Amino acid sequence: MVKTVCNNYRQLAPVLFGKGAINQTGDIAAQLGCKKAMVVTDEGINSLGFPAKIEASLKEKGIDCVVWANAGGECPTPNLLEGAKVAREFGADCTIGIGGGSCMDAAKVISVLANNDPDYVLPNFYKFLSFQEDYANPLLKTICIPTTAGTGSESTFVAVINNDATGTKVGLPSPPAYGIIDPELAVGSPARMTAWCGLDAFAHAVESLCNTNDSHHSDLFAYEAIRLITKWLPIACAHPKDYEAREQLAWAANMAGMSFSETNCNMGHAVAQAAGHLYHIPHGLACGSVCGGYLEYAAKDFPGIIRKIGVAMGLDCIDISDAEIGVYVGRAHRRLMKQLNVINLTEFTGVKIEDALKDIVDEVMVEPLATFYRAFTGEWDRAELEAVATKMWTWQDLDD
Repeated sequence: MVKTVCNNYRQLAPVLFGKGAINQTGDIAAQLGCKKAMVVTDEGINSLGFPAKIEASLKEKGIDCVVWANAGGECPTPNLLEGAKVAREFGADCTIGIGGGSCMDAAKVISVLANNDPDYVLPNFYKFLSFQEDYANPLLKTICIPTTAGTGSESTFVAVINNDATGTKVGLPSPPAYGIIDPELAVGSPARMTAWCGLDAFAHAVESLCNTNDSHHSDLFAYEAIRLITKWLPIACAHPKDYEAREQLAWAANMAGMSFSETNCNMGHAVAQAAGHLYHIPHGLACGSVCGGYLEYAAKDFPGIIRKIGVAMGLDCIDISDAEIGVYVGRAHRRLMKQLNVINLTEFTGVKIEDALKDIVDEVMVEPLATFYRAFTGEWDRAELEAVATKMWTWQDLDD
């Protein structure tokens, strides 16, 4: 009997999109039946006054609120445990994550840990990630409000955390109940942060295309995200207050998130998460740095898709052979990185690739990242993995 491969596509949660949408947070929370909301953010976002707008909107609807501004970069476990304790003591029935991916992911994880035993959930995260087991108790409802355009966490089923229980950077399932995207919140964001976030979204789109789980539905989002990011990310970095650029990137990040939520990322993110965990590299910078080498690697199995990615980037790919297309598109990605003045990882970490390579590869080749990596085509090769990880560090020195 021939096995039939079926695609499953859906949007995990409704999304409210538009300028000023943050002021409707109270309306959304009331629609969800929330009575006590915990706003999850960090000190930087809190100082900008965005959580205060959320608090005012909630109070208009009679919803009690507490603001917790200790999410921390890259979701460290101690902060998440602290946040879960605050949620329990407050009696929250809703978390509202506002900020970059770390703030939104923190809100999503706190929604799990508030009602479930962290001492069981965190060491056994893979049982939930592979859907072998359900959480013992219901999750709090989560509303995600991005202030950047990168992770698309408002439309993805996982939250990426630094899991002390396993010593790895991993995803924990926690789907949002609603997303609120207000592009105005990103206006004025620094160029460096804007670039890293946009490159993360670009990597989501690329990896969602280069696997066996994609469909016409996910492909539509991914190719359009690539087109928008290639066009608008340099503009947003050069002109941080350009609202149109922020709006277009907000669309792109959300579409890339919806795409990889249907298909999942794979080898590129496995390498990025290993390097990020080991050397404290921000996720967007790690994903952007690995993507050029990933494009070259993926072309051996998906030359037609890499060609279409090149077309979405505005490249003339007509006379480029399948054997050359990976290098050609990877080179274009490196040019984009240089245009955005992205820092190389040796300078950022103070670590040379020859000192980092073995540790990165070793972490990717064992669970949980090995499963993530093999989602590419089902196979892996250490030498090819080493080549991709090396180019992650040395992309700036490669020929254009």
